[in-house]
Amino acid sequence: MSQIDIQNALRTDRISEQNSSIVFAVLILSSFIVNALSRNVDHQILSVSTNVLLAWIDEGSSAIATCCLLPLLGYFNRIHPIAGVSKSVWIPKYIIASLAFSLLHILGMKLIRLTIYPIAVGQEYSFHANVFETFFYEYRKDLITFSILMLGFMLSRELEHKKLETSVNREDAKEKKRITIKCGGRTIWINAEDVIWAKAAANYVEIRTADKTLLARSTLANIEEQLQAAGVEISRVHRSYIIDASKVREISPTGEGDARIQMIDDEIIPGSRRYKNAWPSH
Repeated sequence: MSQIDIQNALRTDRISEQNSSIVFAVLILSSFIVNALSRNVDHQILSVSTNVLLAWIDEGSSAIATCCLLPLLGYFNRIHPIAGVSKSVWIPKYIIASLAFSLLHILGMKLIRLTIYPIAVGQEYSFHANVFETFFYEYRKDLITFSILMLGFMLSRELEHKKLETSVNREDAKEKKRITIKCGGRTIWINAEDVIWAKAAANYVEIRTADKTLLARSTLANIEEQLQAAGVEISRVHRSYIIDASKVREISPTGEGDARIQMIDDEIIPGSRRYKNAWPSH
């Protein structure tokens, strides 16, 4: 991997962490508002006499403490990925991290309450007598929060890296006139001009060249973009097919608005009337 590739990967990681943290912060703060309002409404329904500010301080302190920990969670997820790592390695790490997250979350919200209570409601904040009971009570909830946040960071990171990979492949196709595909755990490069046609097959794409057929873990749209970037005269003639227009041997109308497109390898490709404007005209 070149220095540029490393820099791009690191920049992608930062972008995914920033985007995830912003989304999480909005969701956490929204939940804080809903929970505080609901708690005060419940008190009114049950005729419980209490200062309405207590709900806002309690819920708000938890939300703020969680938001402050988001950068640390993103960093931990980056340096301790799960993909390709044995469960016996990553599970203990994530259990320890969840315990640390819960401890920091509890300390953070307790510190905020100790500071705000005397100012806002004129009383001291009191700790629960049993520290261990308090921790495990909070940990049950924090473990769920931790798991959701970790999953979110992982999915966001995967999405951003796929975008980066697509962009890199497109640039490579433009410069070197080749397409990049994943096939059976391998990375294969194919000269763009060798591709005759490609067909979508569930989560894969079947790619036909003059001498072989390859099954790539990709989308048809991704292959189409790479071929276009490489300067190939590519045409989408059907929802599930793209062809090199320069490699068409014959087009025969079916009489129903569709067509049968014969390629130079004698493969018959269906031409859909919906894509008629993209059919080769020569």
